[in-house]
Amino acid sequence: MANHASAEKRARRNIKRRMINRARKSEIRTAIKRVLTAVDTGNADAASVALKNAVSLIDRAGQKGVIHPNQASRRVLRLTAKVNPRSDIDMRRMPQPFDSPGIPKNHSSPTR
Repeated sequence: MANHASAEKRARRNIKRRMINRARKSEIRTAIKRVLTAVDTGNADAASVALKNAVSLIDRAGQKGVIHPNQASRRVLRLTAKVNPRSDIDMRRMPQPFDSPGIPKNHSSPTR
């Protein structure tokens, strides 16, 4: 338990922020489900409207610190790829640790 007034206030604020963050995460999950449901049913108009709403919620959560900004970006990318599939991008292919051209894949440390 907090012993100082400032620590008590901080505890109260943490509880309030936690409840707000939980509500925002729940809104994000619901928005994502709406997008995926619209994509599964094949309703392109509903999917694009739901995507716009979901992207707005996800971006705001990333800016406010509810989720990590990189996670927000990744979620937006994957949702957009589901709504607007493109043949030149394979979302299943994720970069591997040694995929950069400057590092050979069979690199071993020199021995003396």
